[in-house]
Amino acid sequence: MGRHGPVHAGLGNHRKVPGTPSGLNVVSTLLEHNHNQPGDPAKAAAAIVTLAAVADPPLRIQLGADSVARVEAKLRLVQQELTTWRTLSVSTDHDTLNR
Repeated sequence: MGRHGPVHAGLGNHRKVPGTPSGLNVVSTLLEHNHNQPGDPAKAAAAIVTLAAVADPPLRIQLGADSVARVEAKLRLVQQELTTWRTLSVSTDHDTLNR
C-alpha cells in the first residue's frame, strides 16, 4: 500500500499537464502492459537472492535481455560522445596539469 492507500487507487486522479497524454491513456497503457513484461519475476527474484550472497555485488545489475540491450546502447552512445568531444572536454583543465 502506498502512503495514501493502495498504490493503484490514485492512477485516475491527476491534473492534466498540457502536452502530455491524458491520464486515461496512461492508465490504459499501464494496464495493457501489466503481466505482459518480458521478464520472469521469479527469475529476477532468484538473481537478486544470488547477488545478496555475493561478497562484492555489482553496484548496478541489469535484469533481462531488454535491460541489457538498453544499457549497451547507452554505453555506445556515451563512448561515441566522449570520443567526439574528448579534446574539448579535457581542454578545460588548468594548464599546469600534467597529461
